[in-house]
Amino acid sequence: MKIAFFISCALFVIKTYGQSQVSFRQLSVNDGLSQNSVVSVTQDSIGYLWLATQDGLNKFDGNKFQIYNAFFVDVTKPTYSHLGKIYTDRDGHIISIPISKKPQIYNKKDDNFSPFSTLKDVSAVYQDRKKNYWFGTYTAGLFSMDAVTQKETLVIPPEKIGSIYSISEDDNGTLWLASQGKIVSLNGEDNAITPHFPDGNKNSVTNYGSILFEASGTIWVGSYGKGLWFKDSKSSLFKRVNTLLQEENELPDNLNILSMHIDKKNRLWIGTFGDGLYKLDLNTFKRSHFEVKKHNPRAIHYNDILCIYEDYTGTLWFGTDGAGVSFYDEYLEKFNVINNSQIPEEVNIDLVRAIQVDKNDDVWIGTSGKGLSRYTPKTNLWKTYTEKAGTLSSDRVVSLLIDHDQDLWIGTQGGGLNILQSNGETAYYNKSTTIVLPTETIWDIFEDSSNTVWLATRDQGIIQFDKNKGVLNTFDKSNGLPSNNIRVIIQGEDQKLWIGTEENGVLLLDPAAETFIDFQSDFNIKDENYVKKVKSLYYDIKGLLWVGTNGHGLSVFNLKNKTFHNYTIDDGLPNNVIYAILPDANNNLWLSSNRGITMITPPKDLEDKPLIVNYDNYDGLATEFNTGAYFKTKNDTFYFGGLEGYYWFNPTDIQKNQVLPKTVITDFEVFNTSFPLVDNTELKYKQNTVAFTFSSLQFSLPKKNIYRYKLENHDENWIELKNLNSVRFTNLPYGSYTFLVKSSNYDGVWNDNPVSFSFAILKPWYLSNWMFFVYVLLTVMLAALTYYYFKWKWRMTFSLKQEKQESERLKRLDEYKTKLYTNLSHEFRTPLTLISGPIKKQLLTSDLKPDSKNDLQLVERNIDQMLSLVDQLLELSKLESGKMTLKVKQNDLGLYLKVLTESFQFLAEQNGLKLTATIPDIGEAWFDADSIERIVNNLFSNAIKYTSKGGTIAFDVKKTDDNDIRMTFLNDIDGIIEKDIYKIFNRYYQINEDSEGSGIGLSLVKELTSLCHGTIEASYVETSKMKFVVNLPITKSAFLANEIDTTTTLQKTTSQTEMATSAAGDNTKKPIALVVDDNEDIREFIKSLLIADFRVIEAKNGFEGVEKAFKTIPDIIISDLVMPLKTGIELCQILKHDQKTSHIPIIILTGKSDENDEIAGLNTGADDYITKPFNPKTLQIKISNIIQSRNTLHQRYKQDNLFSPKEIAVTSADKIFLEKVQNILDQQLSNPEFTSEVFSKHVAMSRMQLHRKMLAYTGLSTSNFIRSQRLKQATSILKSSQYTINEVAYMVGFSTPSYFIKCFKEMYGQTPFEYTNK
Repeated sequence: MKIAFFISCALFVIKTYGQSQVSFRQLSVNDGLSQNSVVSVTQDSIGYLWLATQDGLNKFDGNKFQIYNAFFVDVTKPTYSHLGKIYTDRDGHIISIPISKKPQIYNKKDDNFSPFSTLKDVSAVYQDRKKNYWFGTYTAGLFSMDAVTQKETLVIPPEKIGSIYSISEDDNGTLWLASQGKIVSLNGEDNAITPHFPDGNKNSVTNYGSILFEASGTIWVGSYGKGLWFKDSKSSLFKRVNTLLQEENELPDNLNILSMHIDKKNRLWIGTFGDGLYKLDLNTFKRSHFEVKKHNPRAIHYNDILCIYEDYTGTLWFGTDGAGVSFYDEYLEKFNVINNSQIPEEVNIDLVRAIQVDKNDDVWIGTSGKGLSRYTPKTNLWKTYTEKAGTLSSDRVVSLLIDHDQDLWIGTQGGGLNILQSNGETAYYNKSTTIVLPTETIWDIFEDSSNTVWLATRDQGIIQFDKNKGVLNTFDKSNGLPSNNIRVIIQGEDQKLWIGTEENGVLLLDPAAETFIDFQSDFNIKDENYVKKVKSLYYDIKGLLWVGTNGHGLSVFNLKNKTFHNYTIDDGLPNNVIYAILPDANNNLWLSSNRGITMITPPKDLEDKPLIVNYDNYDGLATEFNTGAYFKTKNDTFYFGGLEGYYWFNPTDIQKNQVLPKTVITDFEVFNTSFPLVDNTELKYKQNTVAFTFSSLQFSLPKKNIYRYKLENHDENWIELKNLNSVRFTNLPYGSYTFLVKSSNYDGVWNDNPVSFSFAILKPWYLSNWMFFVYVLLTVMLAALTYYYFKWKWRMTFSLKQEKQESERLKRLDEYKTKLYTNLSHEFRTPLTLISGPIKKQLLTSDLKPDSKNDLQLVERNIDQMLSLVDQLLELSKLESGKMTLKVKQNDLGLYLKVLTESFQFLAEQNGLKLTATIPDIGEAWFDADSIERIVNNLFSNAIKYTSKGGTIAFDVKKTDDNDIRMTFLNDIDGIIEKDIYKIFNRYYQINEDSEGSGIGLSLVKELTSLCHGTIEASYVETSKMKFVVNLPITKSAFLANEIDTTTTLQKTTSQTEMATSAAGDNTKKPIALVVDDNEDIREFIKSLLIADFRVIEAKNGFEGVEKAFKTIPDIIISDLVMPLKTGIELCQILKHDQKTSHIPIIILTGKSDENDEIAGLNTGADDYITKPFNPKTLQIKISNIIQSRNTLHQRYKQDNLFSPKEIAVTSADKIFLEKVQNILDQQLSNPEFTSEVFSKHVAMSRMQLHRKMLAYTGLSTSNFIRSQRLKQATSILKSSQYTINEVAYMVGFSTPSYFIKCFKEMYGQTPFEYTNK
């Protein structure tokens, strides 16, 4: 297969070497084609390309395919072919013959196909010069259709002609039919028919598929399986084509010809079934054959060529039976190429590093690693020279030169110099040969005009070398060369040499003087890096030195006027690495780079921007070329070597495609919806975002087509889009617009006649003429309304100003009133307190007469009433001024209400009333305890005040479905009913003016309820009961963020409690709180307040409380005053007078407001006295303060040196106990056997009781207390005497001095010795 492939490629290369190669490109399903079997191709009058396939009809605009639902026949046999057709008539109509074999015509307006004829089994269609249609059929003969009447007429019946495969017309108007067994000519005037038998056999079975007419009058006939026939204008007989051709150009006689076409250059293209494509030049009768080449992407893509079509640009389209459509554009591929896919398998020409062409036109290709190859185009022979074969010293050939003797100089990388002599022998030169060459790598070999050869080396600088004598001279660092790595050498004027180095720029060598000339110092170069890394050099006759650099583009030195210029990608170069510079006959420079080949036309003034044309892979080139791989022949053929082979061309053969593109607008969209392309389209004012899609209808290389557009009445200048083929306009104002667009082909040739599309965006309705009339009318009305409005506004402003002044006056008055209340309240409290104090003092005397006592008690009650009134006034003042804010916390509301209610039970009983309460377990709720307390207290006080003697008060609490709390107060009354019951919430209002009270309480309740975001209602139940209903929210979400109390006293209590516990040395156990109360709800409520910080123990009466106090020795006791068995005063008296419990702080709670009870309780030693109802926060704060005072006492003890009972004792029992402790310490402290157990026996207590009592007094356990006293006594001894440390240890009761020293250091942070010295 490789050999056969090479033979085919050889024929291809031989026929095309030295001229433009024929290169094919492809459109297939990968590009959007509906199916890969293309049976027919045509182009409409606009320029769209139509491609008929087995599955779908494709309309192509160069960018996308529009596919129509149509199917076409594709049946090909050795002796015939049935293929569907797509045909453009002389009027530009598109006619198709789909799989139904019924002709259809394209309706441009509706963008669809409709029946064109009633005929069936149609095989071919043709429109003659008179515009009459002719239809050939497979089985029904030939029909015509009149151009005017469209009447169909049978012209040749089926018995006179078989299947008709094609219809054509010659210059005389004669129709020719290619048919079964013969061809038939039909006279256009009288319809006379003449049969023709190209093979001379009237009974021939040969079927003929196509007939073409040459301009000279020659007729060409293609047959199915019997090859190609022709008849010239002077002959009446048909002949085989081989009678015209030389032997090497002959065609096979058995070709199955499916399609033929004569192009604009008089070349006959022949598409075959299985044998690919043939091209026959009808001027020279030279033949070319194109077949599928698996490894050659430029070859035809399938060997079954079903149809051939030439579009208006001259591009030829070849429909294949399995690879889509191949096309050939002679202007597209501008460069000839040979790569590895076109040569024998044993030859490799990738990574080309050097090229030379000898006098026989043989091409020598040096590669980097694949040796040297010679190609002879005349015989298409290849020969390879490699190190392995012994013909080269290295396979890395990096430089070549054919000298004046036609010897080939071969410079290698690492192998020195080889010279292939004309006699076929090879001479080798390196460090070890007879003629020594002191270098191994030669980048360039140059022969000057005197036939002197110069070697540019990697390590030895420049060597002047003679193949017979060896090294003649050397220029390196030792004699002024800045670098020994030389890349390129060329000749300048006066036999001087220009030298390009790898890293050190360009130098000028004068070989005669053997000196280097520093020419760059005469030039103003901004950056020396521009010319440091040299890849190539060229010196022209104008005195310009061109330098191709590695990374800095193309530089030029003007040696006459001493100016320097540099061109880079910013000036239009595709890349800044310039491998080669070659001049053409027109003074253009051709450059190779990493981005293709570039032609640069230097400007007359080098300050101006040069004309640059870049050629890349779109033009048939590889992207990347290589260093040193370039050559120019005497006939101006250029060779460039790259990574995949080499390219050659003559600049004069590179032509632009001058065919102007046909620009069309392919789509018009409004808000992404396609609209018909109807000129002068009118759009609504909201349809102001439009888009256009367009095409140049140049199909060879649409990616390089460029567009310019302008929207008249919107754009002032033309806007270039490069290769984008769509544009969008957004938010266009109303008006008339014309969209203009023009395009260029891939060679930049512009069609300056733009295509246009006009449209208009209508005015919005609110800018129409009748709307302007409405606007005028509305303006007049608005002016009138404005006048009346401002008149009304002036009046309103004046009125509001007066109201505002009145409001401010009332506000000031209210503020004055509030201030007055506040001041009066404060001023009243002082004299009331001075009056109350002496009266209370007199009431405490024992010899007070009963009458005087009654009078004083009356005064006392009225003073208390006045103080209560003053407090209410102060609260109202705070509410009105906004100074009272909520402090909402989460707590057990049910328990709290029970506590509040319990305190009024006693008061109700005193007044002969019955109070019942129904309070469920509400659980945790969010509320402000102070506000709840004031609301409940005032409503209970009001009920007790107004309930008739012997009456009842009912308090009912419920939780609603809305998570609110509803409190209902119902009490009996004496039948006094106020019609306007809402007035009872007014300040100072009283139903009965003779009743007690000030009329402030209910007003305060209403204000507090509103503050808590709740409501209160008052009503009568019949005529004997009054009812108050209070609704309050109890969820956190009902309150504002600033109303939530985030800092609680409880946290403070916890902190202090933990301090006490920590001081005791036991962080794991909570302190004990004993709660004594006969009311279980009260106990539960208090427990809920303390449970987080205390271990709570409960007792249900005073007797049980005393027992549990002796048993557990709690840290604090909270006791009710009135209890069965023993009262709170009795409990307090017992515990405070017993040495075991005298230290325990006790808080007494009571519902009695009698001050005598409070005094009695305090006299027994109670630490505090709280009246029910009480605020939970108040209880927590008082407990916290007591704990804090104990902590302070502990800290003071720790700071004191010795134990002091007077400072620690709280009660007389404490004093007695502590004095007893002092005596024991004085007697036993020096005794080493004095332990906590001995200590407890001496004080007649259990160890636990003593332990807890010492913790309460000192914050230390019994053992720690003893140790502390011993150490404190030791410090006193150490300060005041000269005892030794050991003596002191024994004196204070330590059994060993070492243990004494350890304990001393733990307590004081230093040893006894350090303490004494300090």
